[in-house]
Amino acid sequence: MGRANKKKKKKKKKKEQQEQEEQEEEEVEVEEEEEKVEEEEVEEEKEEEEQEEEEEEEEVVEEVHEVVPLPECIDSQLSLLSASEMVML
Repeated sequence: MGRANKKKKKKKKKKEQQEQEEQEEEEVEVEEEEEKVEEEEVEEEKEEEEQEEEEEEEEVVEEVHEVVPLPECIDSQLSLLSASEMVML
């Protein structure tokens, strides 16, 4: 009877150890998946920020051209100069 109990205990211990290893492997897989999802979210946020920055830059350029078109700006500066200053140019 003593041997049978030892075998049962050994089998039980081996089964518990195997279950624990499987559970640890599952936890590692879950952690890796969570990290992957976080990395993807961070990458998406970066892309969104870059796109927003590009849109803002485009808006600023459009606003500048809308407010004072370049040729008009030059003309207005030239008209402020006196005749003698224009000769110097």
